[in-house]
Amino acid sequence: MPKSKDILSWLLPIIGISVGIIGLGIGSENVWHSLKCESWPHTDGVIRTANIERETSRRYHASISYNYEVDHVPYTSTRIAFEVYVGDKDRAQNLADRYSVGQRVQVFYSPTHPEDAVLEPGIFGGTWTELGVGGGFFTIGGVLLVTGRKRPNSRLGCKEITS
Repeated sequence: MPKSKDILSWLLPIIGISVGIIGLGIGSENVWHSLKCESWPHTDGVIRTANIERETSRRYHASISYNYEVDHVPYTSTRIAFEVYVGDKDRAQNLADRYSVGQRVQVFYSPTHPEDAVLEPGIFGGTWTELGVGGGFFTIGGVLLVTGRKRPNSRLGCKEITS
């Protein structure tokens, strides 16, 4: 039966690589959508709700909903941008304060799927953060996997002492 440290020598790196791949995938998709939506057509919309919601004791997000029409078909959306707008209460409140109920706004929508829309097209800092965190997990997991395999009698690079 394998020793627990042998299992950990490959399990932890594999978990890190897996989390990294997921983060890189999500981040890459958001970067792609963020770049793409900059060229989307836009239409007039109206803000219906603008408030903040608590996610955890310290994390909040702005909750914005808006209505718009494309080719006389009405739509409602809540997406502000292809970025995760989560942070402290002040950050969420500042974002919600930019939009007031009844305010007319430009809504950027996908020409092939008009139900996909954003208020703020483009790339923002959070989008790069997803890629960075995903890349970090992937890299660390890979380094741990390679270094753990090169030194089978070591744990995290420390030589075992035998008597």
